[in-house]
Amino acid sequence: MPVAGAQMSGENALLSPTPERGISIALIFALAAERLSVYYSHDQWLKEDQGATLAADWLARSQRRLPLAERRQLSALSEQLTRQIADTLSREAGLHTAHEMMEALDANYESEIGRTLMMECERLLDSALADQASSILPR
Repeated sequence: MPVAGAQMSGENALLSPTPERGISIALIFALAAERLSVYYSHDQWLKEDQGATLAADWLARSQRRLPLAERRQLSALSEQLTRQIADTLSREAGLHTAHEMMEALDANYESEIGRTLMMECERLLDSALADQASSILPR
């Protein structure tokens, strides 16, 4: 799977706006694809901690790590996206979207749906980073 991660220090690290950003976006996308697939196959949602563990497993394949707090945040963002998709699409359209997302995990697969949802993952991450920055700035 082409999803990879970056090693960060500090268990309470904020989502990283640095080069790891692309990895974070890819993890949100991959987790969303997996969540949708599980939802439409088993009518169950992955829990936030399950997503964080799955992200750790994927990152370990490339000998990379992210702190648990950051993996949980990425998992929560992927959940936000998947619930939005499930709430707005018919079951058939949702199944098609889940399939397209799973296929799009292969870098050689071209998918307009995949590109669009990857941009949405980027928007979600940027929004979360902006929210974090505004919450730590003095008023």
